[in-house]
Amino acid sequence: MLLKSTQHQFSKFNIVFLLILFNLTFFAQKEELEKYIPQENTSLLTNPPITLRVQLHLVYRYENDAQNYNLDSIKLIRDQFGWVNRFYKEMNPCTLEAQDKEKHFIPDSRIQFRLDTVIKIVDSVLWDRRYYALYDRPIPIDSVGLNKIYLDKRYFSRFKKVDSLSINEVNYSITNRSRIDNVSILELSSNVESGSAVKELYYYRKRELNCDRYIWEKYANSDQNSIHVFYTGSSLNGVAFGCGPKPYFLNLTNLINGGGWGNAQLLAHELGHTIGLAHTNYPQFDDLPKKDKFGFIPCNSTTVSNNIMGYNQCRNYLSPKQAGYVHQLYSTKPERIRLTTANEYKAENTFDIWYDTVWDKAMVVTGDIIVRKRQTLTLNKDVHLSENSRIYLEKKAKLIVDGATVTNYFGTKWKGIVICKSAHKPSKKPRWSRNLAKVILKNEGEITEVFSR
Repeated sequence: MLLKSTQHQFSKFNIVFLLILFNLTFFAQKEELEKYIPQENTSLLTNPPITLRVQLHLVYRYENDAQNYNLDSIKLIRDQFGWVNRFYKEMNPCTLEAQDKEKHFIPDSRIQFRLDTVIKIVDSVLWDRRYYALYDRPIPIDSVGLNKIYLDKRYFSRFKKVDSLSINEVNYSITNRSRIDNVSILELSSNVESGSAVKELYYYRKRELNCDRYIWEKYANSDQNSIHVFYTGSSLNGVAFGCGPKPYFLNLTNLINGGGWGNAQLLAHELGHTIGLAHTNYPQFDDLPKKDKFGFIPCNSTTVSNNIMGYNQCRNYLSPKQAGYVHQLYSTKPERIRLTTANEYKAENTFDIWYDTVWDKAMVVTGDIIVRKRQTLTLNKDVHLSENSRIYLEKKAKLIVDGATVTNYFGTKWKGIVICKSAHKPSKKPRWSRNLAKVILKNEGEITEVFSR
């Protein structure tokens, strides 16, 4: 009895402990995410814009009949990417209240997409992302009438959206269907040939390949250094639709039926999936509305938000935490950073450290870092430097790398640390050794290999 009581108390203790641990972890993650939100008053250096590199593939059905956007559509395509970037840069307040009854808003997500290349592909098979194909599993036939097929009742619902059947390699359209007791009856457009020899039928089934990765594997060689966008088609009629399943590729189909502005909204939404955002009908973050009605419908102040990740006709809003989450991903995950322009050096993005500074969030630096005389820069989180970036340490400056890594995530090498008297005269060192800058590595802090200067 004592043993059972002790076990029970131990179990309760563990549950309480796990709940405390969960809450601490949750609030730590929440606090960490807050650091990456590009609030309007945060610096463009400490919360820099993310620019994702895009390669666009136009898939023609036939060489002389694209049945798709084609190379003559380049201006319209570039206009659409411009509109997409406006959705992410010139955002409107949310039309709905968040779960906490507030309307959280940042005017600029600091997320942009750069269309680098447009590539033509002619492939009639891969062009067709949604079509009907003969399903390879036959269905047994109980009996055959003149223009009727009798099947087991369990197959009744199988044929709601089937265009036709194949019996002995002859196609038949379904004109009506019914069910009597345990039998399903299909009425056909014409009499079945050789009825006595018919034992089974095949049926056409809609194939949905919009999220399929094969087209990315074949034509982008599974490249993971850009977002690959495929514009494809469908042998079924319908307006434009898309799928953004991975950080590396997405597919948009039937754009020629969608209209320019609508296509830009669709592209913005699917790009949102590739950069890590989910639909808003099940809120990903607590600064989103609890409910968001889906359908290509007008936004309103009661049921339908204007979130880019909703289904609506506005799509010009992201919540602060949605934007912060993307910035966190593209500051901390090497495979994500490699999709961006973070390896392109820009001198105007140089950090001047004029006072003791601690970086407690991961940083992506595309300029230089200059730690001025007698100042200290402490790095508590990883830092990516573009391949032409340098760190200048002036007289008596300190760089402390505390449990962090200073590196380049693109497989190239940055230009290294320059210990000097002044960044304006990088080749001149302090006269006395006691005035030399110091680099201090703590708690397994690391500075990776660099170019020799």
